[in-house]
Amino acid sequence: MPVDLSDKLFPGMAYPNKYQEGEIDGVVFKTLLTHLSEDGEFKELLRADDNIYGNQFKEFAQANYSVTFPGMIKGIHLHQNQDDCWFVASGQAKVMLVDLRIKSQTFGNRKTIILGEAVPRLLVIPRGVGHGFKVLGNKNLVMVYFVSAFYGDQDEGHIRWNDPRLGFKWETNFD
Repeated sequence: MPVDLSDKLFPGMAYPNKYQEGEIDGVVFKTLLTHLSEDGEFKELLRADDNIYGNQFKEFAQANYSVTFPGMIKGIHLHQNQDDCWFVASGQAKVMLVDLRIKSQTFGNRKTIILGEAVPRLLVIPRGVGHGFKVLGNKNLVMVYFVSAFYGDQDEGHIRWNDPRLGFKWETNFD
């Protein structure tokens, strides 16, 4: 069972007294090129020699496939020892990120982005950055994601999706 972080975060992490919208150190996007042909399409997702990941994603441990139903909220969770790399293959999601790493230059920054099939890209989320998403529209969200360490209950921590200390606004103009 993952660690409940309602009362206390992992070592080196904390809830900031104040949040601000902005970039988050180590969060990286890679726009994917789609190659179309008469028989279909092809996208290259992740390469070992792709330097966009910097030091975050040097190690690959596991690839995962997830389906989430429309309107569902997943999160917020974070890892001590694992970086994530997300790709939304189908559907659309409102993704919420928050930097909870005390020593990070962007500690306390929040970022909201939309990931989806219309604009194919990868999102790298470094360890210590809280993350979650809400499925938008009436289509299942299909996500393929890669992680830099094997799954372990003690590495993953959960914070309630509506924890007032985070102040995330999950509603959209269409709710």
